[in-house]
Amino acid sequence: MIPEEYYKAGNILAKAIYKTKDIIKPGIPIIEICEFVEGEIEKLGAKLSFPANVDINEIGAHYTSPPNDKSIIPDNSVVKLDAGSHINGFINDMAITINLGEEKYNEYIEAAEEGLATAIKHIKPGVKVDLIGEMVEKKIKSYDLKPISNLSGHQLKQYNLHAGQSIPSVKSGEEGHFKINEVYALEPFVASKAAAGRVKSGKEAYIFQFIKRKKNLVKFLAQPADEIRRKFNRLPFCLRWLPEKYHTSDIIKRLTSIGIIHDFPVLIEARKGIVAQAEKTIVVTSDGCEVLTCL
Repeated sequence: MIPEEYYKAGNILAKAIYKTKDIIKPGIPIIEICEFVEGEIEKLGAKLSFPANVDINEIGAHYTSPPNDKSIIPDNSVVKLDAGSHINGFINDMAITINLGEEKYNEYIEAAEEGLATAIKHIKPGVKVDLIGEMVEKKIKSYDLKPISNLSGHQLKQYNLHAGQSIPSVKSGEEGHFKINEVYALEPFVASKAAAGRVKSGKEAYIFQFIKRKKNLVKFLAQPADEIRRKFNRLPFCLRWLPEKYHTSDIIKRLTSIGIIHDFPVLIEARKGIVAQAEKTIVVTSDGCEVLTCL
């Protein structure tokens, strides 16, 4: 049996994601979307396992609004909403794609969702991770589209968002087998056949994670490092979640430069192809798997 908190956090996250979907329209400030879905998760009784991502068009992952973000949802765009919840550190992760643009991008969404459904259908104890990647890749390619090869699903453990085993959406040679009671976030990403099929790091990073505490830190760095560690317990965070004094200083940059904090650059499709995403959290059961992020 897995902890009941997984089920509760998954249900809360699904409710928050689907409610937020209704407000995503052209012209809406991205920061409003981030704060809305994060607020819904907390209002329903869970905590945030990472900052909400609102990734537009060629951005595949890791865009969350910085403080005072003026960006808006553009016309004719494809928007990925990716958010996470936890209760007592038992994490759920979920994403959907909303097409505000050309009708052809509905196929991208369908391919991502069908790739995800294929994984869910075939995962059970003993199945090879690489076999699932191969199946997902085949399903996405049947739409004459291309999976993103270097964005993968990931195992979840208590207070650990990326807990070892990766689940690529392509045949990759990834070792490992699924085991009963393991929890995973499965997330195929889809782009056009002409796209690179991989993402690269952009210049900006808006999401961070505490990695380790070093000895003999000067006080003006030791104090914020300890505050961040206490508050987020190694889960990702963003500047919006920190006191305003961090917004206008270089403290986070300095903590990152010395390896106390890790930053997550915005990830962009290498040929700037439009990207769609589908993601749910599952637990492996005795004869298959069960979706946790459901209403």
